[in-house]
Amino acid sequence: MKKSDVGLSLKRAQDAYVTGNDKIVIETLKPLVAQFKSDQQFLKLLAASASRGGDSKVAIEALEYLAVLRPQDPEVNGALGDLYRRAGAFEAAYPFLIKSVEQAPDRPAFFYNLGLYMMDLGQFSRAEGIYRQALVLKSNYAKAAFGLTNALEAQLDYIGAALVLDSMLVDRLSDPVVWFRLARIQFKINQPEKAIESLRKTRNLTPEDAGIVVESARLFLALGRVEEAEAWLTESLGRGMFDRALCKLFASLSYELGSDTFLAPYERVDFLKLPQGLQADYLNFLVSTGDYARAEQLINLISEEGFANSRDLTLAQLNLWHSTGCFAEMVALIEPQSGDYGEWLAVALMGQGDFTAAVRVIDQLLDQDANQQYWLALMETALRVVDAEKHQRLFFDSVPFHVIDLASSVGDAELFRLNTLIEAWLQDQHCFQRAPLGQSVLAGTQTAGNLFDQSFSPLNRLWRVLEQEILSFIQSTPGFGGVYFDARKAGGVKLESSWSIKVAEGGLHVPHVHSKGWLSCVYYVSVPGAIEQRDVESAGFLALGRPGVALPIDFSPSVFVQPKPGRLVVFPSYLWHETLAFVGDGERMVIAFDLLPSA
Repeated sequence: MKKSDVGLSLKRAQDAYVTGNDKIVIETLKPLVAQFKSDQQFLKLLAASASRGGDSKVAIEALEYLAVLRPQDPEVNGALGDLYRRAGAFEAAYPFLIKSVEQAPDRPAFFYNLGLYMMDLGQFSRAEGIYRQALVLKSNYAKAAFGLTNALEAQLDYIGAALVLDSMLVDRLSDPVVWFRLARIQFKINQPEKAIESLRKTRNLTPEDAGIVVESARLFLALGRVEEAEAWLTESLGRGMFDRALCKLFASLSYELGSDTFLAPYERVDFLKLPQGLQADYLNFLVSTGDYARAEQLINLISEEGFANSRDLTLAQLNLWHSTGCFAEMVALIEPQSGDYGEWLAVALMGQGDFTAAVRVIDQLLDQDANQQYWLALMETALRVVDAEKHQRLFFDSVPFHVIDLASSVGDAELFRLNTLIEAWLQDQHCFQRAPLGQSVLAGTQTAGNLFDQSFSPLNRLWRVLEQEILSFIQSTPGFGGVYFDARKAGGVKLESSWSIKVAEGGLHVPHVHSKGWLSCVYYVSVPGAIEQRDVESAGFLALGRPGVALPIDFSPSVFVQPKPGRLVVFPSYLWHETLAFVGDGERMVIAFDLLPSA
């Protein structure tokens, strides 16, 4: 490049930097890095713009050159260490973060970055100490205080975290983030009334961060304040807060509350003017409600306008085609970029009946994550067809499940008392009219939040009994669930999620798996007489083994398990399961939960 052209490029970059156009700065200066790798001003300008513009690769390159030129500069070392940390290069990050702290021991920001590093490594106690050092240097340093609460929460010291947040209110009384964080802690330490009051203060401060609104609404739901959650979401949308997660939660909640206008946030503007993420969510909602024609019409419109170059929209297209059985179209769209859509490719190949090709694709997926339960479910299904020996070796000879009747451990009298109290309490928790869209339950309702987080003495007693029974079973049953299940077996279990489902006559679950679990469990609180008396064979039963994806082969359930009050059924989370509809009076009330190994 001519000297005059270089000069023009530098002038263009400086002007763009002043106006905040980081993209122009990066595009202009990036080709000149080799030529100016000894020019500190050039490197600082490029590093600042690249960091601000989110191009960490360019920022790291510029700062690496700058660190050679200025090895004693804590700003350079701190910035480079933090960028390495964000990129996951932890070994490279540590020496630079340590240098920044040693070179500027009076700068709390460098301690804060080192604390983030320790949090990323799971060294929560060390992070706690580092955040406390930062607060000694600057007692009102909000970032360090929030970091300290994170470190304390990670160590399950919720009382300590609450004390830190309380102390922040001395000079941050009008900060909605502090009130929200405090509400979340108060919920965890079983102070529901205080949590509700803190959430109301958060709302009154009208936070501009949509993430806080969404998470606060979720917390209101977990606390049983459905109307307040809905009102806050409606109010936020009315103020023009057009956020993807906010719109999605509002639509889901409104649907569960029985509203037929739950898609209003997406329909108040022209579809083509929606951001691509919201377009994709709207399309997925249409598919979930069975409006395939409208979804296809809009996808065609997007394609015509040239807006289909988006992963979110590609996934929406695949979702529509899968729902309508267009497997050849799925394969044609995916194959050139199969690495990004391997799960969908496997499902499409299985839909076409090409189970051998599907196994090859799923093998590649499991090389990335051997614990993804949905992929394991697909592999188990495909191997049933193409390789019985491998299926038996990796999974099971017969469907793995175990039934535990709690009456044998707690006695009939206590079991009756527990179930009676819990059923009455759960009735209040089931405050919705419809099941969530996209979930397995049809014609039933599901509770919000993590059920076993609730403070209700009979429920807490039930959890302790269930946990002990499950631990005893796991420890005394080698080989249960196959190779993938056993590979994660540890000394204990921890709760991943829990919820209650209530269905009446006609309610059912379609075949599904729990992709985030390891061991899935269902406990029956109450069961209608029609199911207990078996008026119709298998009506209302739990059925195991029928795949939840469209296949050219008809599979029937391998096992039927009869529900019974006080009965616990456990099975690997990758196992397809469903519940059948029943006819008759009464409701089937269950508590479902997923567990993970504790180590």
